[in-house]
Amino acid sequence: MELRRLFSRYLDAFLMNPETRNVTYFLALNISFTFVEALYGYWTGSLGLTSDAVHMLFDSTALIGSLVASVIARWPATDAYTYGYGRVEVLAGFVNALILVLASAQLLWESVLRLSAPEPIGTDNLLLVAVLGLVVNIVGIFAFDHGGAHGHAHCHGEEDGHGHGHSMFLHILADTLGSVGVIISSLLVLWFEWHWADPLCSLFISALTIVSVWPLLRQSALTLLQRVPLKVQQQLPAALSQVLHVPGVVRYTEPRVWSLDSRQVVGTVHVQVRHGTEVSRTQRLVASFLRGAGVQDITVQIDELAPEAM
Repeated sequence: MELRRLFSRYLDAFLMNPETRNVTYFLALNISFTFVEALYGYWTGSLGLTSDAVHMLFDSTALIGSLVASVIARWPATDAYTYGYGRVEVLAGFVNALILVLASAQLLWESVLRLSAPEPIGTDNLLLVAVLGLVVNIVGIFAFDHGGAHGHAHCHGEEDGHGHGHSMFLHILADTLGSVGVIISSLLVLWFEWHWADPLCSLFISALTIVSVWPLLRQSALTLLQRVPLKVQQQLPAALSQVLHVPGVVRYTEPRVWSLDSRQVVGTVHVQVRHGTEVSRTQRLVASFLRGAGVQDITVQIDELAPEAM
């Protein structure tokens, strides 16, 4: 019940924000038209429309998942989830990106097959649907340019939220390019009956989708696998070398560093010190070196060696 109240409170705050309301209106429009485009693409046999619908659906689900996950990520830690729910955002991004890459790969393969043997497609209202898709994406560009990125910032924190909003803005721009491609292929089919233009358009959109989504899939997978962030990995050896120069430190063991989510890097290290070393000062120095390498949340365990062990 407590989690439900928290979710309801954050959701109300989101809906009351006029900037994020613009994004909500765009989402409703985008999802509605996505199904229209997908159904019409299936009815006419147009792979270009189908590919564009898949890309638009990804943008909508990615934004919904990001917004919902940003609410869940702010829930307080519990006895069962001692680090909180921050990784929900990472998991949502990974699942969404994986599904889209697989769907786009399937459409890309079908496009290659269709290019080798082009099939006639229905042309009734084909251009109209393609133009409406472009209009929807232009609306999305204005929604994100004037409200989406800022609204996202309130959910994620200023820097990270702006990054999410900017990423979604770029996805909408990619969608717009896809819609332009669908319009061009529709004109080629209508005017010259070049039916190969439709699978070629689908090939372009599918490839564009995979290229645009791959960084998200890769980064979220690395975070879930608890890989050391590249920048931290480059700076960590120098920081650990500094640890060995702290007065009283004999050695360090078991340095563990990983990304908790897209913003927070966590680490632990065991440090063995000589008998009589000031423990609190050593902990502060070791922690400061590792924070300088990019590890925000560091736990330093000090093991004091017995006099006979030195």
